[in-house]
Amino acid sequence: MIKAKENKGFSLLELAIVLVIIGFIFAPLIAIIVQIDLDKKARNNVGRNDRAVAALNFYLKQNGRYPCPAVLLGQAPGDPAFGREAVIAGVCDTTLITDPGGGSNVYIGALPTHALGLPYDAAVNEDGWKHIYVVTQALTREDDFDGVGAIEVEYEAGGANMVEDVHFVIVNPGKDGKGATTLFGDAGLACGASEDSENCDFANEIFLDLAMNTEFDNVNDPNFYDDILSYNSVTQKSDFWVMNDNASDNRIDVINRTQGNVGLGVVNPTRKLDVADVVGGNIRVDGGDVDVQAGMNVTNDVNSANVTVEGTQLTHPNNKIKSKAFTY
Repeated sequence: MIKAKENKGFSLLELAIVLVIIGFIFAPLIAIIVQIDLDKKARNNVGRNDRAVAALNFYLKQNGRYPCPAVLLGQAPGDPAFGREAVIAGVCDTTLITDPGGGSNVYIGALPTHALGLPYDAAVNEDGWKHIYVVTQALTREDDFDGVGAIEVEYEAGGANMVEDVHFVIVNPGKDGKGATTLFGDAGLACGASEDSENCDFANEIFLDLAMNTEFDNVNDPNFYDDILSYNSVTQKSDFWVMNDNASDNRIDVINRTQGNVGLGVVNPTRKLDVADVVGGNIRVDGGDVDVQAGMNVTNDVNSANVTVEGTQLTHPNNKIKSKAFTY
């Protein structure tokens, strides 16, 4: 009689050993994959902040002011106020956005993606929480724009190191979303008492820009911090100038929007346009008109096609005014 061949499989012990070996092989690989995903998310979060900063700077150059914040809570894509400036009668509407008061001089709300020409999903970070947008109140009004920020960004709690006169701050609220809302306007975690609570209490003009510190299970640990801040003060001289189309003669007008004086070669200008004394004269009008609507004090010769003085004083000691037409 022929004896059948016995088919013997793996024992449970052998299978367990194989699984342990596979675990040792793949555990580091899984950790690497997770870290790659975290690094990608971090880069994308920084990219989202940078894109918003660029959009705000472009808006400033085109409009001579920063936009008001949008409504943060209860607004989803498709809702009338989503991503739109909260404005009433030309000023930011403090019934819809936060004004901390107490002399803080800032407005707080959501990023106004519609006003900035950004897609709706630019309103949130990589974890789906809306960015918090803080802006100096006076810089949201073109007539009051003086280039001076009211926001203070601290590198260390307590103000040991800080940046002052900041125009605006964009707070990326991290993974925990403290103080923010979802894309659909649902509230996130309460602010709590962690290190990043300064960025979500909406109590004043002070914000913290610290190193990431998320090595805690409790997001309310006093040392927990997962926010990403981007902000701007005046770093580009062109921020003080705006170009407007002049439809009447198809030319571009260049307008200085500061309320102070402009100096050319002068450290402390005392006139709206104060030009340093250089060889050959300060201002030359060749073939054009000189129209002065106040007093005119001539300290060098004037050579112009037409000179008009609409004021009460004309002073020209020992100097010449040469013009085809002179009106005063």
